Amino acid sequence: MLLPVPSELIRSRHFVYDLVYTPLETVLVKRARDVGARAVNGLGMLLYQAALAFDIWTGTSAPIEIMHKVLTHELESGDWISNAKKRDQQVPP
Repeated sequence: MLLPVPSELIRSRHFVYDLVYTPLETVLVKRARDVGARAVNGLGMLLYQAALAFDIWTGTSAPIEIMHKVLTHELESGDWISNAKKRDQQVPP
């Protein structure tokens, strides 16, 4: 698997941030953790960008805890694309 950073360059002192959020543990995140580095996926960035957009568009604070639970559930279920398509079909034109 081709990585953006060769895994042999990752050390335990590094912090690796992979903007990809699906799968929740990417190959890059896994390899970084395997050598003892701190590593996170892009779920947090996705969540907080959505929360900021919610705040801007609605003028109301986003329910971040609820958004996090739903987002995590959808991504862990592995069926988030078909779930999104089903929801889109339920919205009247």
